[in-house]
Amino acid sequence: DYQGRPAIHASCADVTERVHAENALRQSEAQNRALLTAIPDLMFRLDNEGVILDYQAVEGQTLYARPETFLGRRATEILPVEVAAPLVRLTQQVIESGEPQLFEYQFTVDGAPRDQECRLVRFERRQVLAIVRDVTERKRGERLTQIVYELAVKLNATGKISDGARLCLNAAIEASNMDSGGLYLLNEGTGALELAVHEGLSEEFVRAVSCMPRAARPNQLAMKGTPFFGNYGQLGIPLSPAQRKEGLEAMGMIPIHHEGRVIACLNVASHSMREVPEWSRLVLDAIAAQIGSTLARLEAEIAVLESEERFRIMFESSPDAIFLADPESERIVDVNPAGMRLLERSRDDIVGLHQTELHAAGHREEARRTFRTRVGKSLNEEISRPLESAVLRSDGREIPVEILARSVQIKGRDVLLGTFRDITKRKEVEAALIASERNYREIFNGTSEATFVHDPVTGAIVDVNRAAVEMFGHAREQLLGMTPGQLGSGQPPYSDRDAHLWMTRAVQEGPQTFEWFGRHKNGKRFWVQVNLKQADIGGQPRVLAAAQDITERKEAESAAQRHRAELTRAWHVNALGEMASGLAHELNQPLCAILNYANASLRLARKRNPNTGALEEAVSEIVGQAERAGAVIKRIRGLVGKREPRCTGLDVRGLLGEAMEMVEKEALRHKVEIVAEIDSSLPQIEADNVEIEQVALNLMRNAIEAMGDRRRGPRTLTIAASQPDAETIEVAVRDTGRGLSSEVREQVFDSFFTTKNQGLGIGLSLSRRIIEAHGGRLWAESDGQSGATFRFTLPCSRSQKWKTRSP
Repeated sequence: DYQGRPAIHASCADVTERVHAENALRQSEAQNRALLTAIPDLMFRLDNEGVILDYQAVEGQTLYARPETFLGRRATEILPVEVAAPLVRLTQQVIESGEPQLFEYQFTVDGAPRDQECRLVRFERRQVLAIVRDVTERKRGERLTQIVYELAVKLNATGKISDGARLCLNAAIEASNMDSGGLYLLNEGTGALELAVHEGLSEEFVRAVSCMPRAARPNQLAMKGTPFFGNYGQLGIPLSPAQRKEGLEAMGMIPIHHEGRVIACLNVASHSMREVPEWSRLVLDAIAAQIGSTLARLEAEIAVLESEERFRIMFESSPDAIFLADPESERIVDVNPAGMRLLERSRDDIVGLHQTELHAAGHREEARRTFRTRVGKSLNEEISRPLESAVLRSDGREIPVEILARSVQIKGRDVLLGTFRDITKRKEVEAALIASERNYREIFNGTSEATFVHDPVTGAIVDVNRAAVEMFGHAREQLLGMTPGQLGSGQPPYSDRDAHLWMTRAVQEGPQTFEWFGRHKNGKRFWVQVNLKQADIGGQPRVLAAAQDITERKEAESAAQRHRAELTRAWHVNALGEMASGLAHELNQPLCAILNYANASLRLARKRNPNTGALEEAVSEIVGQAERAGAVIKRIRGLVGKREPRCTGLDVRGLLGEAMEMVEKEALRHKVEIVAEIDSSLPQIEADNVEIEQVALNLMRNAIEAMGDRRRGPRTLTIAASQPDAETIEVAVRDTGRGLSSEVREQVFDSFFTTKNQGLGIGLSLSRRIIEAHGGRLWAESDGQSGATFRFTLPCSRSQKWKTRSP
């Protein structure tokens, strides 16, 4: 009752702070729930006995299972012993020491090993939070090529998915030599692949292919998870007018995987090239793998930066050193445990330092410029290239680091976050590579042989040493890009085509050796012997060519060949002198016949009614006998005349037949029977007819003379010719003479050695040299009692190997 009236008493209190706190709590819990849902990592909470108290995973992860599979159970009951044992042991260490622990292991999923990283951090007094991440892509990324490494550096510096997608697409186009492409992201709701970024395509074409529904053929190919390289015609789908108008030729579809499923698709294409180069496909696979991990990382980082509590956990457990600095004072306001380990200082020693004091003296100015460049820029703005610097430890040692700086907000306050990564090992590897390259270059230039490194496909020179520069007179820069044909005559057999055939043999069959007619820059010609072999240099397949100047040797060989020709001619003359009586008898017969027929013709002509038929027959006989005498004289001139050796196609059967005719008179005089055992189907040989006929004559005359003092038994000279294999013809000259002892058999081919009372002792020596010069072999066989056999071989025409010759 108030002043005689009924009333209601109301009491008011200010609850603004409580409402704000409740709203902040609800907002924080919502952020935490959204963060846990967005984070792709598998997380679970364990107590000190290894019992799983909480479990967070996203369906599709490597170790995903329904929560009831894990909750309330011990890790040793559900995990393999190789995982459970270190997990339980390290959990105890984290609880006791408070220090985060890390271990890695592998799981086989669908037949493929998957690398997992488990990070353990203390969550509450007797509890541990385990964060499990699939790090297979990271492990593979460590082995990527330079282009993938540079892409990774750029991706580490981006904070937007669209920016990361464009970086990856541009890298893929550059790596494959294509001129266009696009990156599709999977719409989890509809199953369609939607174009996120594109390059080098017309707007009309982009509108036609901006979405690939689940039922579309390209979508189905991508979801199979296997890269496709070919052209649009091979997809088996009708093309729209816009697609036909675009005129794309080669194309590649590379599905992008993460945690065992396809999440996107990278497409590259060309308006001019017929196919995606084979050598670029591994790089495209690597880029696709990098895209998958980057997309997951960017989604995770965006979610992480939205949660202050989650950021603190990640900040403390990060393997990289992280420093937070005030943008105005440039002083350090916080550091994570990895940063303290990097500098070997406590948190109290680091917090409050000016950010430049973290760096060694020679790097402070660059650190100051980088810091001020980043101040005021938001996380979504383009981030500069990572900075390489060196931090100073408490003991004065300098440690090389790679720094990535970005602006972030923590509790509504702008701070600059710097991630410091220790790159000591990388620097050591780089230094070792530089030293290795220096050593390679010194060895390469120090060798006395002219050495060339060729591209096995084009044959172009990609590297040369100092000796090659001196041999051919061109500067190193001029030689690079030249082809072997430009260093020779350029005409067969010294053309680029011939050189390419040799390189192909070196790749397919192994090391090759051949001779090349080179040309100096000043026009001087010279001979080189080239040794080719395949080699991997700088990770690329190459053909290594070592060239040695053999001009003096070739000139010596030419002089020896001329000397052999002169010696052979002298030998021929000497042999003909020994055969003079037989040749005189052979000439006497046709001359006597000519005289007789001429006298008969004269008598017939003097008659009053001459018999013209008999007269014509006599004149015909005169002509035949004159031709016979002319053939004998022509053969003598051919054997004696001075000439250069020349190889032509020869019939072995005919050549041996002529040689047997020439020794026939001598054989009759020594009462020797000549027997021919010559295969009628012998192929032709490439040889000098005079030289080979002289060898055959020498062996036959030696055999006849070896049987000259045989008083009893048959005197038989057997001439045999056969083809023991597809590439060789063998000729054998057998006698039934006194034979050769083992000692004599080894000496008969020595110059000036003879068993005759007369003779120069050069016949067999020169015969062997002639046969070997033709690519064959000459040897003797005898048991020392029942005669001797001399055999020689010659290669068939089709088996003659290519020989160098002067152009």
